[in-house]
Amino acid sequence: MSYQVLARKYRPKGFVEMVGQEHVLTALTNGLNRQRLHHSYIFSGTRGVGKTTVARIFAKCLNNPDGISSTPDESSEIAQAIDGGRFIDLIEVDAASRTKVEQTRELLENVAYPPTLGRFKIYLIDEAHQLSSSSFNALLKTLEEPPDFVKFLFATTEPQKLPVTIVSRSLLFNLRQIPEGLIRKQLEKVLTSEQISFDREAVDLLAKAGKGSMRDALSITDQAIAHTNAQLKGAELAVFLGMLDLSKLEQLVDLLLESKVQELLGLLRELASFAPSYDNLIEQLLALLQEAAVEQFAAQPEPPAPVVKRLVDKLTPETIQLYYQLLLRGKIELAQLDNRDMGFAMLILRLLAFTPAQDEERMRAALAPPQANVEQSSASQPDPQSSQSPPEQAQSEQPVAQPEETATAGRTMSLPRNDDDWQALFAQLELDGYPHLLAGNAGFAGCDDEGNLLLNLGATHHKMMNREYHSKIVTAIRACVDAPFRLRYHKVDEPPPESPLMRKKHDASDEEELRKKLLEDPEIGKLVSEFDGSITNVTTPYSPTTNPEEPA
Repeated sequence: MSYQVLARKYRPKGFVEMVGQEHVLTALTNGLNRQRLHHSYIFSGTRGVGKTTVARIFAKCLNNPDGISSTPDESSEIAQAIDGGRFIDLIEVDAASRTKVEQTRELLENVAYPPTLGRFKIYLIDEAHQLSSSSFNALLKTLEEPPDFVKFLFATTEPQKLPVTIVSRSLLFNLRQIPEGLIRKQLEKVLTSEQISFDREAVDLLAKAGKGSMRDALSITDQAIAHTNAQLKGAELAVFLGMLDLSKLEQLVDLLLESKVQELLGLLRELASFAPSYDNLIEQLLALLQEAAVEQFAAQPEPPAPVVKRLVDKLTPETIQLYYQLLLRGKIELAQLDNRDMGFAMLILRLLAFTPAQDEERMRAALAPPQANVEQSSASQPDPQSSQSPPEQAQSEQPVAQPEETATAGRTMSLPRNDDDWQALFAQLELDGYPHLLAGNAGFAGCDDEGNLLLNLGATHHKMMNREYHSKIVTAIRACVDAPFRLRYHKVDEPPPESPLMRKKHDASDEEELRKKLLEDPEIGKLVSEFDGSITNVTTPYSPTTNPEEPA
């Protein structure tokens, strides 16, 4: 029995087996279940995302022997014939080889004849954008008012090349690139089913190599199985795919961060001996920089990988953006060179020319106060690497350069360590409007040794928080606190009862209760009535021993 490639062997036979594309499958399933069917459909998307597969499954649903259904009977002769490409009423046309108008007219001559075996006669036109203008014009009238038993299914990688007149007569579905995580899960299922040995790093590399295409990922997996004799290991696959394994990638990044030129050049010569794919190497570096940038501006709930953490700690946000742009531009320039080893080495040296140490010195010089106050303010100077904005689950500090008087004066408090400390700090904050409201409704959650001040925010207030409000709160706290810190928020379901404004609300309720008790006293009530007075500033519970001459 001949071997069947993985991409064909594991091609989905029903909508439930499809990976991703829920937005398309939901619409088609609902239309089939309610039998609200259009006469023409266009499935667009990049290669290997399931355009033709969706069209064939849709054809099986339309011609299901037991009636139109979103879950066709796979054991039926019609379903097996469609899977095998031999169903007479499913006419598959390769538009790339049938571009002439005469061939389209010949195809349309049979439209008027009813289907032979199925419920519908279905025309599946692949790579539809390659049809000529005359062919599209010949289709127009038939496509607008086809017989009830005819359905047109178009698949294309370039929907923008389809005439507007064709698109307006059809339902257009855009199939997206498949997320890397879904490709990874599907590859694990396939390899397990095939009884192929693999490790997690190998599957990660194969999923990345697929670049959003399930068919590409399965084809590369077929090739990798042959290359490794069915023993998929990350280190060996990295060489096969022209990528760096994690240890080499970390070594490259560390040498770059530490500006160790000789060791870095030695590593580049070692890499050149493997004849790697420099495009893949650059994409790996770009991915690390992107993760580091996200972590700096919006700290994620889960801790980053160690190599990403080092990038976050040692590079300023500006340097990360600069490195990203240099690598992106370098990838374009590299394609123009015959000697790509030399080009990649020059690109790494270009990054080295912009060392993080130089960039940090420049930033610190820009943020430093006048020379007379350098020693006084050095302890409280904000770290430029803590420049982060609030994310959905955990918000972090956004540094703001302070004027000289606010950078040194008024910083008399330490970071809060309990609810009372936070209440006292909030009372000193110069805030108004929404920043005052948000900070006042935040409850103390903790303060660790790394200088992270953690506050709890109710879901409503957490949603209101943005970079502007966050920056104002950080600036107000920094004016009072004599230690560097990062401000983070944890979203909770309800407003924290221990927050300053909630506690103030409870205190006001208690004060009103005390005021009522005082007025119930006959003598005090008589005094208030005779002098048309009122009771204010109730700060202690009413007691008969209270000195009447002191204000209540």
